[in-house]
Amino acid sequence: MKNFSKHIELGLYTLVLLLSLMLLSYIGSADVNKGYTKLKLSEVVSVSKIVQQKINTFVYSGQRGKDFTGFKTFTNPVVYSNLSVLKVEFINNKRETLFSNKNNLIGIKKEVFSLITDKGIIPETSSGNKITFKESASYYKIELPLYSKFESVGYMTVFFSKTAINNTLKHEFSKIYYAIPIISLLYLLFLVMTHSKWKNNWKIFITSSYSIAYIALASFMIYTLIILYTDGIEGKSKALTQTLADRISLASELEIPISSFSKLNTLLDSYIGKDSDIALIELRNNTQTLVKSSDEFNDASLEIKINMSGNYEKYHLSAHIPKTIIYEKLWRNTKNFLILFIASTIVAFMFLDIAVIFRRKGEVSHHRISTEEDKDKEEILKLEIIKPVFFLTIFAEGLMLSFLPQYLGQSAIDSGFDTSISSLLFTLYFLIYALVLIPSSKYIERYGVKLFLLAGVSLYSMGAVLLIFTNSFYVLFISRILAGMGQGMVFAGVQSYIIEVASEKRRVQATSIIVYGYNAGILSGTAIGALLVKFLGESGIFMIYVSIGVFLFIQIASLFKTRKIKAPMRSKRNDLVEFMQNIKILLSNKCTFKGTIFVGIPTKIILGGGIIFSIPLLLSKEGYLPEDIGQIVIFYSIGVLLCMPLGAYVANRFSNKMALIFGSLIGIISLIFISEYAFSGSVAINTAFLLFAMLLLGIGHAFIHAPIISYITSCDISSSLTKSKMTSVYRFIERAGHASGPLIASQIIIFTSQPMDTFFVLAMFSLVVTLVFIIIPSGKSGKLMAPKMSNIR
Repeated sequence: MKNFSKHIELGLYTLVLLLSLMLLSYIGSADVNKGYTKLKLSEVVSVSKIVQQKINTFVYSGQRGKDFTGFKTFTNPVVYSNLSVLKVEFINNKRETLFSNKNNLIGIKKEVFSLITDKGIIPETSSGNKITFKESASYYKIELPLYSKFESVGYMTVFFSKTAINNTLKHEFSKIYYAIPIISLLYLLFLVMTHSKWKNNWKIFITSSYSIAYIALASFMIYTLIILYTDGIEGKSKALTQTLADRISLASELEIPISSFSKLNTLLDSYIGKDSDIALIELRNNTQTLVKSSDEFNDASLEIKINMSGNYEKYHLSAHIPKTIIYEKLWRNTKNFLILFIASTIVAFMFLDIAVIFRRKGEVSHHRISTEEDKDKEEILKLEIIKPVFFLTIFAEGLMLSFLPQYLGQSAIDSGFDTSISSLLFTLYFLIYALVLIPSSKYIERYGVKLFLLAGVSLYSMGAVLLIFTNSFYVLFISRILAGMGQGMVFAGVQSYIIEVASEKRRVQATSIIVYGYNAGILSGTAIGALLVKFLGESGIFMIYVSIGVFLFIQIASLFKTRKIKAPMRSKRNDLVEFMQNIKILLSNKCTFKGTIFVGIPTKIILGGGIIFSIPLLLSKEGYLPEDIGQIVIFYSIGVLLCMPLGAYVANRFSNKMALIFGSLIGIISLIFISEYAFSGSVAINTAFLLFAMLLLGIGHAFIHAPIISYITSCDISSSLTKSKMTSVYRFIERAGHASGPLIASQIIIFTSQPMDTFFVLAMFSLVVTLVFIIIPSGKSGKLMAPKMSNIR
């Protein structure tokens, strides 16, 4: 029986790894599908624009479109530029086909086309080219406008098959799909062979082997996508070079040596900069360069060589692409995957944490708690149990962040309201969230953490269930109320649980669970949700939301005990009066006052007004794409996640005050860096510096987010305030920073002449409040011991 249970446990770890690898492969394949498709469409567009210019030259002279001759000859370079191109048409404004050039080997089905709005697929085109991209179930359609001297005369339409792209991706990713079961079986084999040696080091064996297996597949995926993206990046330049080679080769039909033609260098120059990365083109025979473009460069390059044969001699056309351009474009395409990789890794290791919790729970339940070491293990287990609850709750909400504003706005329009009313739902959500914190401690004392968490999970899951079946604005109104109540209750329950379970020595580490859960949940949820909504739709995301709620309900019900009623219920009015009195008590104490006013609220002002509000607004004016802005903001969360353990160490090793001061000083430096990020003429250098500054700001705030709670609860308040009540009151007051941050930042933006000076002003504000925090004495500070709490079987 013991061996059977061991095999079940090993099978569970293997199943967790298998699910993690499948999640990584799905996310990777979906992202690469978008990126590779964009590159291939860009390849066809670059050649099509050359043909478009030739046709426009004809119709611009005033000739009628139907009188155009040689359409097939002109458009052959497009048809043969890529195997996926099926047909090129010249259609007039009445949508009548005037001319057509198609690959007769493949038929085209009649399908309904819709406009593509996903910026992850649409290639960048130069200004003035109003190219339209559409898609159906089987094809992409590219429409390039044709103009006479006075008006539009129609479109050149290119039909592009999805099948060829899908086949290429299936071929490359089939190797990954074969690797997943192989890696999982090797992982299981390792566990079976080593489980007898685990003893007290079982977690090291499990997590290290899990990490190696996960990184192995991730490395294989990165190698695969680099191959695909490199092919796509080179493809556009290859297609343009082949088009140029075809034009030059026409000279051989005249039986005239190519070398005798004049102004070939002008022709080569005309291909430099045609939406291409080509820096130098040269025409060579076997011994020497006959002609080359006028541009010169000294960087290392990739050479694209196309052989041509004339009647008199052999030639080859060489196009050179600087490797720096290739690396830059390769980074631009792979960075989206790397962000998704970080997000999926966070989720994958959360899966492993959940599996480990069940093993530790079994160990604790089978041993009698007698020694300090046993008590320490029990405390660690209790804290680990709550970690996935808060993370998955925030993750579920994060899944909707990328599309929820647009979804609510469209719902308002469909219901007959103005789109601006959708902002009311966001305000309502945060208002309900904050109001729930007021009576939460009283209800938790009466009903216990377990029932409070179950109620919170049930409420926000019910709100998501409503979204699955209808998008009525009135239903959305109810849904966001339920979501605000549920999320607020889970937050309050997790907070109370952590405060009561954690001993003095683990207070900062315990509070870090909330910091980690929020930042990791938002980072991974937003990144994954933005990708999945393109494939699953909004309803699919809502179903995942509900599934997470059901999973958490089962987990909470199985791992937590119901606490007995301790205190009689009071009226809501008394709860509100008591809460207001608690606010007065908290702010009348010097220690808690200076921590709240000079550290807690300013930090939230910087987060809400600087990071969430100002950065997207100001960077969009600087020309950054929305996806780039989102990834820049994510670096703040990465900084917080990376340095949370270090912040906890400083707080425990020295003091909470030392951690807060150190974090504030790092934050001030990073804000100054952000204000001066555009110090270079290179966009790449400026962006890299900005990423570093955002990462540094996250690192600074990692020394504040968790230690501030420990600092507040360690203050000596001569009243009946428990740590749970102190934390609830502080969290409520702290929300003033969230709410006022955007308002303060908007006024600074209006007042300052340079938009990025907003961050310099915020840095000076932070410097002033930090100095005040250091100078003002705290008064008495004592230690509040955690009351005993038994919430776990």
